[in-house]
Amino acid sequence: MLTKSKLQIHQDKNAPPVPDLQSSIYNFRFGLGEVSGACLLYNSRTNAVLRISKKLASQLDNALDASPITAEALTKRLPADLVQALKSGGFVVDASLDERRLLKAMDQNARFGSARLALTIAPTLACNFRCPYCYQDHKSRHMNAEVTERIKAFVSKQLRYLSDFSVSWYGGEPLLVKDRVLDLQRYFFEACKEANVNFGSSMITNGYLLEEELARTLSNTGVSFVQITLDGAAPSHNKRRKLKNGRGTFDRIYENLKTASRHFERISLRVNIDKTNPEDLDIIRDMVAADGLSDKVYVYPGKVDAVTDASRAYAENCYTRREFAEYEVQRGMEALTRGQDIETFPRLGNGCGAICSNAFVIDPDGYLYKCWNDVGERDACVGQLSEQGETYRPQLAQWEAFDRFESEECRACPYLPLCIAGCSYEEIAQGDASHKCTEFRWNLEEIVKLKYVSDLRHRLQSEGGASV
Repeated sequence: MLTKSKLQIHQDKNAPPVPDLQSSIYNFRFGLGEVSGACLLYNSRTNAVLRISKKLASQLDNALDASPITAEALTKRLPADLVQALKSGGFVVDASLDERRLLKAMDQNARFGSARLALTIAPTLACNFRCPYCYQDHKSRHMNAEVTERIKAFVSKQLRYLSDFSVSWYGGEPLLVKDRVLDLQRYFFEACKEANVNFGSSMITNGYLLEEELARTLSNTGVSFVQITLDGAAPSHNKRRKLKNGRGTFDRIYENLKTASRHFERISLRVNIDKTNPEDLDIIRDMVAADGLSDKVYVYPGKVDAVTDASRAYAENCYTRREFAEYEVQRGMEALTRGQDIETFPRLGNGCGAICSNAFVIDPDGYLYKCWNDVGERDACVGQLSEQGETYRPQLAQWEAFDRFESEECRACPYLPLCIAGCSYEEIAQGDASHKCTEFRWNLEEIVKLKYVSDLRHRLQSEGGASV
C-alpha cells in the first residue's frame, strides 16, 4: 500500500529564484517611428510578429533585463495577454531550451524523415520555348514506357512505408508529353488512395499548352498547385519567352492562366525579374486584379539567376541577392499604395528538397538527381532507376552530408532559421559559399513592417474600419 511520503524538502526563502524563462536568441526589434515609439517584435524561428506600444516596450525591457527572468516576475511587470503572446510567439522560451539544438533537430527531422517521399519528375528535357537565360540545354529526350514502369515500381515499393507522397512535374516543358504525365499521375493518385497515403501534386509549366480541358483532367487526378511563369508584361515577355520559331507567347499563356484558375486550388504566377524589366511586376499584378483572379493567382517576383554554363551569357542582366532584396522592398511599398497584398515574407522549414534524403529529381531516362539545376547532366546524377531497381552513386553523399550548422558563422546568426529554407545549390554543387545568405539579411526589417501594415489593413477592412 502506497502512503504519502513524509520526506519534506526545505527551501531557503532567501535563495534567489531559479530562472525559468529566457529571451529567444532569434528575436528582432524594429522601431515604428520616433513619434509613436512603438515597435514590432519579430522571431525568425517562429515567424511571429508582435506590435507593442512605447510604454509596454519600456516595461518589457525592464522585465527582460531582470535577472533571473521568471514567469511570476514577468506577469507582475507586464499585462497577462502580452506575457501569453510573448510565450506563444517564441519571444521568451524555457530557460533550459537550447534553441540552436531545437532548430537543428527540426531541420534533421525534415531532411531525413522516412515517412515522406518527394519526387520531381522531368518527363522530357525538350521545350517549346527558347529563353535566353535558361540553364538547360533542352536535349530532345522524352521518357519512354520502360522508364515509366520503373518509376511506378519504385513508388510502389516505397508506399507501404509512407504517410505522405508528393510529385512535382518539371522539364523542359512537361506538357509536351502530356500522355506520359497523365499515365503516371493517374497511377500515383489511385495507388495512394489504395495505400491510404496522403498525395499532393504540382506542376511547373510555361503554361502555353495548359488548355482548360487538360487543366480539368490534371486537377481531377490530384494536381492542386501549378506554377506558371511570365517574363513581365507582353512586350518584355514576347522578346524573351518566345517559341522556337520566334513567335510571342504572352496572350495564349495569360488566357490559359485564366481558365486554369477555375480548376486548381492555387496558381503561382512567377514574374521573372531582372535589370531589364523591373517595372513589369506591377503591370502583371494590375492585370490579375482587374480580371478578378487575385484570390486564386498568387503573383510574385522571381529572381533570374545564371547558375549553369548554358545561362552564363545572361549574367550581366541579373540582380545580386542584395540588389534583389532592395527590389522586393520597393515593390512591396508599391503594392501597399495600390491596395495589394505583400507577396514576400519569410517561410520556415526546409524548403530545399536537394538536401532531403527522401527527395529526388528523375530525368526522362530514369537517372536520379538531387537538384533540378543538374537535371540531364549525367556527371551530376546521384543514381538510376534500372530493371534491377534503384542504384546510387557516391555523389549522393555530398548532398546528404551538407550541414549548415557546421559553420560557426551560421550557427551564431539570428537569420539562420530563414536561410535553412533557401537554396543550397551554389554551396554544394559549385563550392561557392558567397550565396549562402538569404535576401532577408538585407531587407527583413522593411519586409516585416510592410507585412504588418498589409495585415492591419485587412483586419480593419474586415471589421468595417478605414483602410490604412
